[in-house]
Amino acid sequence: MKKSGSGKKILVLTAINLLVIVFFVVGYYLPEGVSFFGWRDFLRQIERVSLNLRYAVFAARGGTLTAEGMAQRQSLQSEFYRYIYLVSVDEESIKYYNSYPLPASVWASVLEYFLSLEESKRPATLFFNIPLYGEAEEIFLSHLKGYPLAIGMDFRLEKKGEPLDYDSEEAKTMRMFEVAFPFPSLLSSYTSYTAPPPEYVREVGYMGYLNLEGEEEIMYKVPLFAVVSYKKEGKLTNVVYPSGVLMMALVYTGVKLEDVKILPGKVILPQAKLKDKKVDIVIPVDSSYRMRVHYKSQGQYQYLRTVSLKDIFRAGLPKRSILIFGIRSEGTAANKFSSPLGSLFSVDHLAYGLGTILNQEFLVDVPWWLEFAFLVLWLGILQVLLSRGLKTTIGALLLAIFMPIAVGLVCFAMGWVVVTFLPLVAGVMYLVLGEVYILLTEEREKRLIKSTFSRYVSPDLVNILVEDPSLVELGGVEREVTMLFSDIRGFTTLSEGMKPTELIEFLNVYLSQMTDIVLETKGSLDKYIGDAIVAFWGAPLPVEDHALQACVAAVRMVEKLKEFNAQLVREGREPINIGIGLNTGVITIGNIGSQKKKNYTGIGEPMILTEELQDENKTYKTHIIISEFTYHKVKDKVIVRELDVYPYGERKIKIYELLGVL
Repeated sequence: MKKSGSGKKILVLTAINLLVIVFFVVGYYLPEGVSFFGWRDFLRQIERVSLNLRYAVFAARGGTLTAEGMAQRQSLQSEFYRYIYLVSVDEESIKYYNSYPLPASVWASVLEYFLSLEESKRPATLFFNIPLYGEAEEIFLSHLKGYPLAIGMDFRLEKKGEPLDYDSEEAKTMRMFEVAFPFPSLLSSYTSYTAPPPEYVREVGYMGYLNLEGEEEIMYKVPLFAVVSYKKEGKLTNVVYPSGVLMMALVYTGVKLEDVKILPGKVILPQAKLKDKKVDIVIPVDSSYRMRVHYKSQGQYQYLRTVSLKDIFRAGLPKRSILIFGIRSEGTAANKFSSPLGSLFSVDHLAYGLGTILNQEFLVDVPWWLEFAFLVLWLGILQVLLSRGLKTTIGALLLAIFMPIAVGLVCFAMGWVVVTFLPLVAGVMYLVLGEVYILLTEEREKRLIKSTFSRYVSPDLVNILVEDPSLVELGGVEREVTMLFSDIRGFTTLSEGMKPTELIEFLNVYLSQMTDIVLETKGSLDKYIGDAIVAFWGAPLPVEDHALQACVAAVRMVEKLKEFNAQLVREGREPINIGIGLNTGVITIGNIGSQKKKNYTGIGEPMILTEELQDENKTYKTHIIISEFTYHKVKDKVIVRELDVYPYGERKIKIYELLGVL
């Protein structure tokens, strides 16, 4: 059986939806390295732009560090950022010491200064994000030995270069910082590293690598653990090290590295001491144990607290502060990396990573399968709205633009990172493609409706059908209607006395006047059979009082016949007489015919009865005969005379002469 127009539209819209899902949703979640001519990378780039914008929306903003600006910064800062200080090797410090790199005596003097402070005023830890990768200098080394404060240094992991010998002096000094990791195959892998001299490494309290990771050189995440390959007895062996961010958090909170709980999807710092309370810090991580860094500011606004190295000796630092020494001078070293909020010095990245952990302001990536399900559901909702018409489509377009953005922003504010631009782009694309299809098919459907019904129903009804094609089914449907059959008495004899041109003119005038009455009463013209008129009420548009409207039309046709006959008499012609039959019943109505030629018509046994009633007007010398089926629908609104009982199949029905309408 042929599907209806609405069913076909749903199927096509569903097909377009599936196409969009394949191109956008499936394309976005393709495995890394499977891009299909860069399509996956393009979709990922779009989503990165969206993510950067979300970071920017929630970024702290401000001006220069005036007293007012500092007060504003303090009100915006998350709590533990007030204890993180970036001790900057900036242009002023380089000028002050008149040297770069700075001599070891500078770092020795820094250690001496903090040792001279009262114990309650000393910092909790000092972390050197300084390239101390040359030879060890005795003056600095002598101060490191036995230093009572926790001192940390970073090392840089490399994906290029030959693996080090695991039995080398350099590797041996790093063994105390190895981690027994349960899932090393999941971690980011590196082949070598650059670290401070072994003499320094032996004396510091902890070591952690500097590296962050991201996409397209934008750093979004810090791997809390990473694998480094070594050569051991002619084979490669893997060793896991912690990041500098994680080690600073452990030292500050008093959690030992061996007590860290490493579980699928999370890293737990048990009983971490934050001020005067102990809490379990649960760090959400991705499948490679990378934590998303919650960057907090952009531009020139100094959300982070900075102190120039030359001023460190007179800086008033809070109790248990965290000092991260780093280079913040343009052109001195390649230590600036892109973040979602712009290019930042490496020491800034470290501070934001540490602040994310201590303030527990984590950003959790929504699982891909949940995003996938959301996107499919989202496109399904848009399809429902699109299929309901133009008004809902406009609403769907606004929804497709603003809803993903709103969801993305709300989720980000709650600490969830969810795809945002992908549902926006996919949704808009689907609505555009779907609406183009609907417009093309609706125009074709409207032309078909006009060509089909303009010959049968009034222009007003045609316009209604064109505006809402769902009101009509061009395929066969069963519908209760009231049928009319009208015929001229003695037409054969009448036509024999006319020339062909006169006969055609006569019929055109007569049929036009009678057809106008049918259309004016919401009827539909079925067909002309010579001089006979076949019409019905109740299709293609439902008419609640179709029986009454048919009766009104029949009475008006008899009245119009009087005017028509008067004109014939004036022209010297014989008047005519007509018979009309009316019947109500369920018939099959539709666009019936061949592939090349179809007519909107009705078929069924009630049509036969209607024609028979018309013919019975000859027997009863009447003009209009209606069946009992029609009479029961209009008995309170018409004037009739009961005529007889009439055989109808295996039963008999009453028939009536219609005399008038009340």
